[in-house]
Amino acid sequence: MNTKPASNEKIIELDDKKYNSAGVLIIHRFSSKDCVVLFKSSMYVPSGVNKGKYYCDIPGGGIDLLDNTIEDTASRELFEESKKLISISSKNLKLAKDIESFLELPGRRLSGKRKAGLFACFVCKLSNVSSKIYNKSYEASTIVDAWLKGKNYPLKKVKRAFFIVRAMERDCERRAMKIIKDFNLAINSKMYAKRAHVYIYSHFLMEKTRKFHSYKRNPYYSKYVLKIMPSNMAVLSHKTIPPKVYSVLESFTI
Repeated sequence: MNTKPASNEKIIELDDKKYNSAGVLIIHRFSSKDCVVLFKSSMYVPSGVNKGKYYCDIPGGGIDLLDNTIEDTASRELFEESKKLISISSKNLKLAKDIESFLELPGRRLSGKRKAGLFACFVCKLSNVSSKIYNKSYEASTIVDAWLKGKNYPLKKVKRAFFIVRAMERDCERRAMKIIKDFNLAINSKMYAKRAHVYIYSHFLMEKTRKFHSYKRNPYYSKYVLKIMPSNMAVLSHKTIPPKVYSVLESFTI
């Protein structure tokens, strides 16, 4: 394996092929379908109907001088671009390549211009453990979404669907809090929990107003709103909403 330096990036030659960049294509099984997980890019569309909107892309980038292998680059880029939430070791990526879960794509545009080389794309599937949880609430989410858009259902069915969706949202946030703790992420867990509860409680307003977003002011950054929110996920915010909390959140719709 040989390398050829180019500013702070380099080319890695492997099996008579040159790579200038690497990344990871993540596949996740959701509702019996394979879905691609994309990340919001820092680059935005310069023109056309989508002008000003940000691109979504798979995590990846140029091979740094300190990267010894294309697996090192792909692992580092995934960890960085997922904000340290997803970590796949170089060793496991090497296994993915060995079983041909690997694509060779045109090289990324690096340092303002395209350099010769290929983009080493490792294909990895996320664990299907979490999909069992989401599949359970998929029907409820579909009902809530359709009802908010005008489709009518029996009131009892709507109330049950909202309860399941709130429970699913709280379960997701509890899992996110565990990841923050387990990986010692640089995230204020108490503030995260407070804003998570704002979102969960907001579903009670959605159910009453039949609008997904009825806020005219943003409650997520209100010092008063955050002050009255729980700072951990032990509170069963999916079951009931305290009258005071409802009243305060409702005031942001006026």
